[in-house]
Amino acid sequence: MKAKGVVMAGGLGTRFRPLTYYLQKCMVPVGPQQKPILEYILRLYRHHGIRDITLLVGYKHQQIRNYFGDGSRLGLTLTYVEDRPGWNGSGMALLNAYLEGVLSEEETLLVYYGDILSSLNLRSMLGHHWETGCKATLALTKGLKVNEGVAKVEGGLVKEFREKPTLEFNATIGVLALEGEVLPSLQSMGAG
Repeated sequence: MKAKGVVMAGGLGTRFRPLTYYLQKCMVPVGPQQKPILEYILRLYRHHGIRDITLLVGYKHQQIRNYFGDGSRLGLTLTYVEDRPGWNGSGMALLNAYLEGVLSEEETLLVYYGDILSSLNLRSMLGHHWETGCKATLALTKGLKVNEGVAKVEGGLVKEFREKPTLEFNATIGVLALEGEVLPSLQSMGAG
């Protein structure tokens, strides 16, 4: 079986400001080689045998196009879909790409948020996704550390306070496998 990569690369990156006043958040340089976050993501896809990738772009999208072009420099095939004005969020971006005919109901999509880095084994995740037969599979992490203190409040009173706790539940890391057949349902779920 084969999967198509999809990178969410259209957000404003408000939490990355002031850098994102000048750069698209996935184009922020990181690491000793100062390559954009998105380059590491694309190389991860390639490492796991996924070479057909759709970039869902919006804010400062020209920076992405100018740097990566058609993807051939990285041995990839890149397709770009620009966000529709007023259509905000991941669900809307996926629905837009489906309505534009770039994503289809027959494909398995491996969606990766464009502002995160991981060493996740994408091939293994896809294998698990196909093995279970689920329509969607989320990559989750346990033991995520909260950077602030948290309080349990009852009746307006603080009953418990913990300084920088570790989450006791799973948290999404922004990578998911999705069967294309769910794309039409995004519209009925309010994404369109």
